[in-house]
Amino acid sequence: MFEKRIKRGVAYLDKRFGRGWVFDIDLDTFSMGSPCRCVIGQVNSENYFAYCRNVGWMKNNRLTPKSLGFDLGTNVRATMYGSLTCQWKKEIVRLRKERFRHEI
Repeated sequence: MFEKRIKRGVAYLDKRFGRGWVFDIDLDTFSMGSPCRCVIGQVNSENYFAYCRNVGWMKNNRLTPKSLGFDLGTNVRATMYGSLTCQWKKEIVRLRKERFRHEI
C-alpha cells in the first residue's frame, strides 16, 4: 500500500543522513504516528514537526512528507498509521540485513 512512498523516503534518508540511518532506529519504540518515535524523529535531533518546518516542508515544496511515506496527511484513521509503521519496519529490517552484509 505504501511501498512506493517508503522507497522514496528511504532514498531521501540515505541522501540526507547516509546509509547507516537504518541502524539508528529503535524498532521497539518505532511508531510513524509519533513525532518523536517516527523515522524522522529518530534519525535527527528534532521531532518530526520541527524537522519539517526547518527543511521547508511546511511551505509549498515538491517533496512532501506524504510523498516520502513519512506522513499520511489529515483525516486519517489511526489504524492507517499502524499499517504505515508496519511497512516501514519491514523495510528497515530488510535494509539492515542487506547493508550489514555489504559492510562486512
